[in-house]
Amino acid sequence: MQTSVLDWLDIISERYAGKTVFSDENKKITFSEFNNYTKSIGTYLAKLVSGNAPVVVMSGRHVMTPAAFLGVVRAGCFYAPMDATMPLSRLNSVLGVIKSDFMLVDKEHLETAKKLDFSGK
Repeated sequence: MQTSVLDWLDIISERYAGKTVFSDENKKITFSEFNNYTKSIGTYLAKLVSGNAPVVVMSGRHVMTPAAFLGVVRAGCFYAPMDATMPLSRLNSVLGVIKSDFMLVDKEHLETAKKLDFSGK
């Protein structure tokens, strides 16, 4: 019996391993690939972050964003999505409330992330 979205993902990824789960204009990924990405991200984060910690995710609308979200969940943490198109002052205000020590950022938004008042990893 599935008790969480992660249990469901593990089961469905075996059943539909080669089927496309997400696609964008540049890439598509299968259930199996997606599940592996979530596990890789979760394993990496779990070595750095204590459970129940917030992890900021600044990522665009592409196939890796949902993998980042569920990777954070696999690490036992919760994610806080941030929209890089918002003004820097607003992003810094959100960071001040969230008080996260960790941020996942895609390449597209790395320069914006570097401009923020963020001292974490």
